[in-house]
Amino acid sequence: MTNPVFEKLKKNYIVVSLVHADMIHLFQPLVLTVNVHFKQCMKRKVMQRLDDGEKLESIEIKFKLSTMKPLYAKWLMEVYEQMTTATGREICLK
Repeated sequence: MTNPVFEKLKKNYIVVSLVHADMIHLFQPLVLTVNVHFKQCMKRKVMQRLDDGEKLESIEIKFKLSTMKPLYAKWLMEVYEQMTTATGREICLK
């Protein structure tokens, strides 16, 4: 961030506040509640492949959008289904 950037923000009535990383959960509570379940789901997907006998070195992650979009959409729907259960709703209410 530079002075010209801060000036532009100020002219547009945007106040910049620096927040220490240890305090982010106070401003973004979803990080420790809902998002953690999304991350755990992604980790389980990789761990399942390892449990199925694949070697870590052989797991190829293709970052092409044509590959990632459908895969991520599928995983996102699985997490959504989990979050719409009674347990998921309880997590969201916290």
